[in-house]
Amino acid sequence: MDIIQHVHEKFLLAGEKIIETLDGKYTYPVFVEQLKEILNELGAEVCPEVIEEMDKKIYSDKKKEKIGEYYKKTVREPL
Repeated sequence: MDIIQHVHEKFLLAGEKIIETLDGKYTYPVFVEQLKEILNELGAEVCPEVIEEMDKKIYSDKKKEKIGEYYKKTVREPL
């Protein structure tokens, strides 16, 4: 799934920034700003995909409900 790959890549990048900050490459305020940027990018990439998948599920569930309603109306129990 693309979503999992996006999350994985961004968290690896965040981990890299943490290690670099602990090694003294960045100051804490710079680290916070870079981490915020990484997480905002993740949200911008993942949110549309999540919404699209949710829409597909809702559409699929509604389609199943309609089929079930049709079946209930057309198929009758024997007396």
